[in-house]
Amino acid sequence: MSQNETGQKKKSEYEELHKTVIVSEHLNASGIVVPIIVIIMIIAVMCMYTYIQRRNTIKNAEQVTDQMAEYIAGNIANEMDYAKSSIRFASSSLSHLMTSETIQNPREIITPMIVNSPFDKIEYIRADGMNVMNIGEPFDASDRVYYIEGIKGKTGVWNNYHPKTSQETLMNFYTPIVYKGRISGVLTGYIAATTQLSPLFEKKLYGQDIYGLVVDEADMVICSTIESEYIKDLSLELFMDQYGIAKDQRQAIYDTIDNAKEDAATYKDSGGEGRICVAKIPETDWKVVIIVPEESINAIISENTRNSIITIIIVGLILFSYGASVLWKNVKRRREIAKENEKLEEENRIFNEENKRAFEEISAIRDIIASANMGTWRFEMVDGERPRMYADDTMKNLMGILGMEKTPEETYDDWYGRISPQAVPSVLKSVEKMKQGKFDENTYLWNHPAKGERYVRCGGTAKEIPNGYLVSGYHYDVDDVVREDLAKVVMLQDALSEKNDYYNTLGTLAGVYNSLHVIDLVENTVAEFSAGEKDEDAAGPKQGAKELIREFMIKLTDDEHKERALEYTDLKTLSDRMRNKKQISTQLISDSIGWFLASFITMETDEAGRPKRVIFTTQSIDEVKKQEEKLINRSRTDELT
Repeated sequence: MSQNETGQKKKSEYEELHKTVIVSEHLNASGIVVPIIVIIMIIAVMCMYTYIQRRNTIKNAEQVTDQMAEYIAGNIANEMDYAKSSIRFASSSLSHLMTSETIQNPREIITPMIVNSPFDKIEYIRADGMNVMNIGEPFDASDRVYYIEGIKGKTGVWNNYHPKTSQETLMNFYTPIVYKGRISGVLTGYIAATTQLSPLFEKKLYGQDIYGLVVDEADMVICSTIESEYIKDLSLELFMDQYGIAKDQRQAIYDTIDNAKEDAATYKDSGGEGRICVAKIPETDWKVVIIVPEESINAIISENTRNSIITIIIVGLILFSYGASVLWKNVKRRREIAKENEKLEEENRIFNEENKRAFEEISAIRDIIASANMGTWRFEMVDGERPRMYADDTMKNLMGILGMEKTPEETYDDWYGRISPQAVPSVLKSVEKMKQGKFDENTYLWNHPAKGERYVRCGGTAKEIPNGYLVSGYHYDVDDVVREDLAKVVMLQDALSEKNDYYNTLGTLAGVYNSLHVIDLVENTVAEFSAGEKDEDAAGPKQGAKELIREFMIKLTDDEHKERALEYTDLKTLSDRMRNKKQISTQLISDSIGWFLASFITMETDEAGRPKRVIFTTQSIDEVKKQEEKLINRSRTDELT
């Protein structure tokens, strides 16, 4: 009987002997599955609710924006009606107070009216077209719209987009002045549009930024809530340029504005999630436009979605807690049943424990072999007969013959014939050790039929049988591990070579400078180099690089330059001073070598660009400085000559 059949028989015996225990330890399926299904369904419903709530959030935002636009349009209409009524009232009052003497310039009569009117200023245009009461000097206004319409007896509003005294649009409300039954002039009062109308707009929707503007019949922007540099004659086209609205979206915006009614309509930005809402101001051709940018819509949706997700998480935790309590009750019930069955199991306990232990050991071995992709084999070597190999499915798969009809003799030939020639002596030596009853392992090259040469590892032992040996063991592929180790050896050799080159290079450089130190700012260590070699590390366990470099500069620098030298070589501040810099240098004076150049050179930096390792060098430049002084003295002598 094979090992596999024996294992199956033991397993069946174990399950039979433990039948009462296994049945009693099974949890009630309905007690687990039903709560889990209910929890999943509830969470699914809440996720669907979150999706629907997202759409409702967008719809609610549009409704609120529409209502806001209609409300603002109504308020602006009321403001304009009030301004028109005020200018008519001022005209009527002026007509009663005017005399033939004041008709040319009724300034004294008009000035007190401004206090009780909504206007920033009231101007008077005589019947001959001269504006005699304005901020500047009198001028001929006979070609102005407000004069032409007012002298005809009409009352209305005219927008001055480029006033001389203001950086915003002025709304001029005009009306005729009737004196003694005849139109004797035009009275106009102006209001700063941004000051008067912009406060009517809301700047937030659900806590997010929105923008508003008023557009006239010629698509000119009268005022807006967007804080930007004032541009005279700000058309809607220029406004869209400032706001960054794409060319392909503008026609739809124009159509929405041109077709605006008193009931607000919302247009979705075709390039994203932004919204543009338009409402017509009653009894005018002006429109209120409210823009909800894409980022504001997304922020509103994100806030709502985040709240929904938090709710789902909280509800989910509650449901899972409930599920855990149900599971715990089942576990407790299982334990109670197990205790009740202990009496039935007492008689068979000893045998069952031994059987269980054997079964677990077999299962553990199988699990290890399966997880390691390890195949098992045995072959018989009998005198006068061809060797026969018996392999399990894992072994056959590793050999590339799984599913093929092969005899034990063919299987052996397929394995042995594919051993790399240079590995054959080593494999035969291992087999001889196994024949002696010893366990042996061997790693060798084996030629896989599809993958080519691969490193494999075999291990096993042998026992004597009539006229020969029965050798059994295991086999698995270790090609990746072996090749990785070989690569690491090559890398180590390269690293050692680079290290030697590194030190040789620093040693060579040290011959150029008076001194050369390699400083590790992180570890606070320093290595000193002299010509051709690396000296011992200069900083010991009790003295770090900061203290050593400080002492070095105190000894090297003269008294006059000592303070500046210590400040320059302060390693505590060096990382910040050399951030994103390759090198810094300064010139100092030494009592021993005269003028010298002290330099820090970056070797290695961190992610922020601060140096972690630097080279510190000193180099005598005394001869160069003396030559400079000679040139300077010579130039001064030439000047005196």
